[in-house]
Amino acid sequence: MREIKDVFLERNLSVRVKNPYPTALDVMEIASHFGKVVERENKLMTDGPRKFVKLVFDIEDNIDERSRTQIFFDIDGEANDIGWLNMRISAQIVSHMRTPVNIATETFEDFYETQIYPEIERKAKEKVRRAIETIEAKIA
Repeated sequence: MREIKDVFLERNLSVRVKNPYPTALDVMEIASHFGKVVERENKLMTDGPRKFVKLVFDIEDNIDERSRTQIFFDIDGEANDIGWLNMRISAQIVSHMRTPVNIATETFEDFYETQIYPEIERKAKEKVRRAIETIEAKIA
C-alpha cells in the first residue's frame, strides 16, 4: 500500500486577545465541528502575572475509505499587559492506494487518481477554507 500526502495549506495567524487560554480552547471547539479532534498537547503555564499557553491538536475528517483530510493546529500564547495568540495551521489530504496486484486493481487505482481524487481535493480544500474562515471570524 502506498500513501500519498498532499499538503495544501500552511498559514500563520496572530491575534491580540485579553485571555489566550480560553480563546485557544474556543479555537479547538470551533474546529471540532469540522472533524474529529486529536489533542496532542494542552498546557497553561504561569509565572506570576504572566500566563503562557501551548495547545497542539489535529482535526481529522474521513472523505472516503481511501482519503482523509487533516488540519494541524499549533497554538502559542501569552497573557500579561497585552495578550496574544500565534496559530500555525497546516492542512493535508492523505490517500492510501493499494499496490496494484492485477490489471483490475491497477485500472481502478488509475481511475481513482485521475477521476475521483480531483473532486475529493476540491471538496477538502473548500471545507478547510470554511473552517479557517469560521475560526478567524469567531476570534477576530
